[in-house]
Amino acid sequence: MKGVSLKKHLALMRNLSQQRKKVKEHKLTRLYWECTSRCNLSCKHCGTYCRVLPDLSDMPIDDFVHVLENIAKIESPHDVTVILTGGEPLMRQDIVKCGRQIYSHGFPWGIHTNGKLLTREMLTNLISAGMHDVMISLDGQEYEHNWLCGDKECFAKTQEAIRMVCEEKELVCEVSTCVNQRNFDYLNDVYTLLQALGVKHWRLYTSYPNGMATNRKELLLDSYQLRQLMEFIKKVRKEGVIDTYYGCEGFLGKYERQVRDDFYMCNSGVSVGSVLISGDITGCPNVCHKYSQGSIYEGDEFMDVWNNCFDAFRKRQWMHTGICTHCKAFRYCQGNGMHLRNDDGDLLTCNYDCLNPR
Repeated sequence: MKGVSLKKHLALMRNLSQQRKKVKEHKLTRLYWECTSRCNLSCKHCGTYCRVLPDLSDMPIDDFVHVLENIAKIESPHDVTVILTGGEPLMRQDIVKCGRQIYSHGFPWGIHTNGKLLTREMLTNLISAGMHDVMISLDGQEYEHNWLCGDKECFAKTQEAIRMVCEEKELVCEVSTCVNQRNFDYLNDVYTLLQALGVKHWRLYTSYPNGMATNRKELLLDSYQLRQLMEFIKKVRKEGVIDTYYGCEGFLGKYERQVRDDFYMCNSGVSVGSVLISGDITGCPNVCHKYSQGSIYEGDEFMDVWNNCFDAFRKRQWMHTGICTHCKAFRYCQGNGMHLRNDDGDLLTCNYDCLNPR
């Protein structure tokens, strides 16, 4: 296998049995609720363009509560973290009520937000409603961030939102950064800024040609830049100031366990599930709509679907085509992340191949 030492190869082999066990058990630990398709920004890298219909209303909280009640019949609510996503969840006027309902049913919950609408009053109310986790997107310094999200005021407000959240010791605050051609040269500056803001957790990820990013080559890193990103993450992790890791954009060969805590595994449909704004039941929210496994608006109960469907997510041999056909890393990556497959099942990008060009 290209670029992988014998020692790492053996470690990957040992890890396979753990991954197979996880797939077999498919214990739900994280549930995303796409509670709205509305957003106050128009980000160039947004992955929801391919499936969100603009005329969909926000999902009523009572409909989602029915999902939670169904899950609680089989799983302990305390073991399943609910993440509110969108769109921009803070566009909902009843967001605090939603959080309080989720918390009252025993589920820990958090939110993914761009931070622009997060005021001190809103933050206080969300905490009182039981919010535990907050992920905020910050995609570079001022010029680069505002360019990516298409809003000249966003950086200042997002920066202040991060500062406020980090001051709340009971909250887990994570910053998410989409690394692209525009901000690649300024990652050290972003790192310095995050330290000043008090950030303890930093997730870096790379864009892929889907949704709004389909025809934006300036968002995609080349082989050299991707290797440099891996080296940057290694350096930051070694310093130990901020818990930094690379996102779930696929198997990385020799960089496995160097830029993440664990070996790569796509957990979509294995431990991660979602209820989309349309009512569809799927893995992570970024997976193409084609792979939805059921719908709460068509009489499907979430746990019935979770336990009896999801073969496309858990049995990956169907991915052993195209670029994956003769790849010696397939047994370890299992065809990469579900969100990296288009409606035809084709792989949109492969970081392992990019790091080890043919």
